[in-house]
Amino acid sequence: MADYYKAGKPVADKLKTIRFEKSRQKYKAEHDEELRLFYMAERKLKGQVVDSELPAAAWRAEKARLETEYRDLQQELTPLYADTKKLWAIHYSIYEVQHEKERQNAAVRQKKSEIEH
Repeated sequence: MADYYKAGKPVADKLKTIRFEKSRQKYKAEHDEELRLFYMAERKLKGQVVDSELPAAAWRAEKARLETEYRDLQQELTPLYADTKKLWAIHYSIYEVQHEKERQNAAVRQKKSEIEH
């Protein structure tokens, strides 16, 4: 996102300086892709640009902090995930046994009703 902003900023600034409409439209058509990406990035980064500079160093620091936090949480969650997986296996086994019992009971009931009639 920041790359789109940096690449498109000079193009957008030059577009602002063009006063005549025909020249402006021609320049806009020539640089349509860069301008579209720049305006999209500008909308997304609105409020984060300080003195026409992006706080990339702060973003990198925050990214590093979040990555270490994520790794720590993953280490905590890995044993819980293994336990959960075992519990789901037990749950599935119980479900299979219950389903089989219900099927057998239904068969027995059907046989009883056939005998009674």
